[in-house]
Amino acid sequence: MPRSLIALAFAAAFGVSAGTAHALDLLEAVRTAAAIDPVVASAQAQLQASRERINQANALLLPTVSATSNDGLNLVDNNWTAPPARRRFDSQSLNLIGTQPLFRPIYRETLKQSELSTQVYEAQLAAARQDLILRVAQAYFD
Repeated sequence: MPRSLIALAFAAAFGVSAGTAHALDLLEAVRTAAAIDPVVASAQAQLQASRERINQANALLLPTVSATSNDGLNLVDNNWTAPPARRRFDSQSLNLIGTQPLFRPIYRETLKQSELSTQVYEAQLAAARQDLILRVAQAYFD
C-alpha cells in the first residue's frame, strides 16, 4: 500500500484534514491579533466609557420629572361625646413636579469636556491599533 494512501487513511480516521497547509498572511495575522490584543481591547473599553459620559453629561441638560402619591385613612374616635362618635377620613394626594435647568454653564462645560475626552480616546484607540500592526508585522517578518 503506498504511503500516501496510508497517510490519507490515517487522516480520515482521526478527522485530520489531508489538504494543503494554509499559510497565514500578514492581514489575517493582524485581524487575529486585534481580536485578542489586551491593549486594543482596553482602548476600546475606554472609548466606550467616554461615549457613555457624553450621554450622562447630555442628560444633565434635559428636563426632569418626579411624581409622588399618598393615600391615607384616618379614624377618629370621640369617646367624650354622649353617643361615641366615629369618623372616617380618606385622603389622597398626587404631586407631579417638572424642572428644566435654564442656565447651568457647568453642565455645558461638562458636555464639552466629555466630547473632547472622547476625541482623545479615539486617537488613543487609533494609536493602539497602529502599534498592534507594527508589533504583528515585526513578529511576522522575524
